[in-house]
Amino acid sequence: LELLADPLPGRPGQAGTSWRTLGDGKIARNRNPTAVRRLSETDAGVPSLAAAIDLDAYFRRIGYQGDRTPTLKVLQAVHLCHAQAIPFENLDPLLGRAVQLDPPSLERKLIHESRGGYCYEHNLLLRHALEGLGFHVKGLAARVLWNRTDAAIPAGTHMLLQVDVEGEDHLADVGFGGQTL
Repeated sequence: LELLADPLPGRPGQAGTSWRTLGDGKIARNRNPTAVRRLSETDAGVPSLAAAIDLDAYFRRIGYQGDRTPTLKVLQAVHLCHAQAIPFENLDPLLGRAVQLDPPSLERKLIHESRGGYCYEHNLLLRHALEGLGFHVKGLAARVLWNRTDAAIPAGTHMLLQVDVEGEDHLADVGFGGQTL
């Protein structure tokens, strides 16, 4: 993945910032003139994240029974449980069905109907859960470069999360769909 983060209008001071993983879950900022942008609550039709999901139902779905404080240990445990419990699935677009990204639709599909989803569904659901626990979370866009053989630069169509834990930025991505653990 090539992570892309260029702030939206009105967010000064970080134009052209891109992110790279450090191998331990942490990320570092790089200057990059080809960076795209950070996702906001209004990008891609994503509503405000003020609406909460049912955290108890989410934790039952993913099998998480641990602490509910915004620590790195909790982030790692919730991330692992989510990735192991909720499958990647892109059936709705293949069947011509609209994919709904509002909190009640995400909760209904991924939690109550025990279905899976694609990157936006997974990572938005995780974002709601993490914010419900008190984490500070930002959506990021990325380009998927895995298995590319041509020189063309693909669009930034993947979503993942930047999570602030005690002043350090960490990447969280439960919606890649292959080799994620």
